Amino acid sequence: MSSPHRWCSPLLLVLAACGSKPTPGPQLRVEHPGDTLRFAVIGDYGLASPEEEAVAHMVEGWAPDLVITLGDNNYPDGRASTIDENIGQYYHAFIHPYRGRYGEGAAENRFFPTLGNHDWHTPGPWPYLDYFDLPGNERYYDLVWGPVHLFALDSDPNEPDGSTLDSEQSTWLRERLTASTSPWQVVYMHHPPYSSGDHGSTPRMHWPFAQWGADVVLSGHDHHYERIERDGITYVVNGLGGKPERYAVGRPVAGSAVRFNEAHGAMLIEATPTRLELRVHPDVVQDDQALRRAAAKQARLPEAEVLAVLVRRRAIDARRGRVWLQLAVDLVRRGEAMPAEPALAPVELPALRGEPPVVVVGAGPAGMFCAWALAQQGIAAVVLERGKPVRPRRHDLAALAKRGELNPESNYCFGEGGAGTFSDGKLYTRAHKRGDVQQVLDALVGYGAPARILVDARPHIGTNRLPRVITAMREHLTSAGVGLHFERRVEGLCTAGGRVTGVRLHGETIPARAVVLAVGHSARDVTAWLHAAGVPLVPKPFAVGVRLEHPQALIDDLQFGPLAGHPALGAASYRLVERACGVGSFSFCMCPGGFIVPAATEPGGQVVNGWSPSSRGGRYANSGFVTEVGPDQLRAAGLSPDDVLAGLALQRRLEQAAFEA
Repeated sequence: MSSPHRWCSPLLLVLAACGSKPTPGPQLRVEHPGDTLRFAVIGDYGLASPEEEAVAHMVEGWAPDLVITLGDNNYPDGRASTIDENIGQYYHAFIHPYRGRYGEGAAENRFFPTLGNHDWHTPGPWPYLDYFDLPGNERYYDLVWGPVHLFALDSDPNEPDGSTLDSEQSTWLRERLTASTSPWQVVYMHHPPYSSGDHGSTPRMHWPFAQWGADVVLSGHDHHYERIERDGITYVVNGLGGKPERYAVGRPVAGSAVRFNEAHGAMLIEATPTRLELRVHPDVVQDDQALRRAAAKQARLPEAEVLAVLVRRRAIDARRGRVWLQLAVDLVRRGEAMPAEPALAPVELPALRGEPPVVVVGAGPAGMFCAWALAQQGIAAVVLERGKPVRPRRHDLAALAKRGELNPESNYCFGEGGAGTFSDGKLYTRAHKRGDVQQVLDALVGYGAPARILVDARPHIGTNRLPRVITAMREHLTSAGVGLHFERRVEGLCTAGGRVTGVRLHGETIPARAVVLAVGHSARDVTAWLHAAGVPLVPKPFAVGVRLEHPQALIDDLQFGPLAGHPALGAASYRLVERACGVGSFSFCMCPGGFIVPAATEPGGQVVNGWSPSSRGGRYANSGFVTEVGPDQLRAAGLSPDDVLAGLALQRRLEQAAFEA
């Protein structure tokens, strides 16, 4: 094939075919009935984790025709005891024959992996070879699916047929590539021929892929995304498939066009006989050269005078039919010193003092940051949480999702980090007196949140990342002496002389110099025992409603029009407000590219919530749409507005009706 035409943006590559080649002999051929073949590419993903789960959800939302992998399918050692948990748990619907325990497999195999170095660990590749049924010798093979000829290589040095230019495997690839007549030739493997990451380039894989006819060469190993243009073809490194550790990117290798390591993700490739489009998700990389050019123009400076452009705030304005990417930047001119970036790390906490301690009830964001603020002042605190830590809490969520088994003490609302841990991780406040929000954002980045939350107008960590951030925060607090205890439900207050002196748990009391109730909106039992104890309570209006779900592509088209899908924009969101008959209705907790989950806390009730992974790459968007509930609405429901618990009674009534329906 003659060199294809190219159109590029940071995370989007489009190739257009210009010719054809002589006769192939693929080891597997699959006819594709549609006009466009869609397949997902994941690399360095195989470790059962929230990160892998989020990437798998995103891939599932694309409804791809097949999935290919770039190796390291089964961390840490490629053992038979971990392979189904690491792979089948998330991708069994693509695998045939599937013999695992996580559900039905595919009618025909649509999962085509490559071996990585972790798949070659003790006891060698045998668990991988036993688990999959692949073409050829299963270590390296080729297949034609519609307009694409795929060539899977084993780049590991342990490969029996070799992985150097003079190897038997290299000869096999050269013969297959030069004989292929497919419109597109895609080679994929684990070790990157070229990479700017920690592992770096792999000289033994410097094969003449372009000369032999490859259009694209895909690899993993380094846990970042990179696009490299060399020898007239495109090389891609994509190791962001779910292994929690993401690698730093060093000095760019020759031809490196785009580098990114801020989030996990996958690649979606769409192919027709005349067009090959590669897009990596999430689409959050900016074009530095274009930004420098625009900033220089705005400042009326020659572009050569601009040393760097530092983004301080980023927002998207899609109102009134036009789409604007709004950036607030600092411009550094040549000859000026680069401003020092703050070293964002957990703050040093002093020795804690105070006996008895402050007792904080609830380990959601309010409770955790209350303990954090107290610790910064050297004040001893004990946090009591009715739910479980992040990791065991996941098992209760799985039981709820798969078997409908609700644990009233450990669910989407109760547990370490509160409701946001597994239901989105948006960062916003509607309060007008917001305090030092920047201090909170800095702290979250110090605990591992992505640095982009410091500049995004609508910062979002994502359910796939937030558990790790919360765990780091907990470990930092406990190392400084903060007590953090799980599965400890507070049942009442201890008082003496009209003052609170502690809290009561089942069978014990804990003395306290002060008590902070950071219990969230779902701890109705706390409100009940406070009321029974004579604590003054004041009812306030609230809102109830439904959660809407719609195709993300529809929202993108409505908001961005012809710019929908542009890498700089990502998934679109919206906010709606309406007032009718004197009552306000509005959208709430809009989740682009997200998922809907059951969020009940009481048996016999049903309520739902929504969340998005950090990539916001799912196929569907969802949003709460709610209406105000005040005294008039309570009266209409047969409840007395004078009853301070009437609102909770209405909530419970609605949840029970939803469950029974």
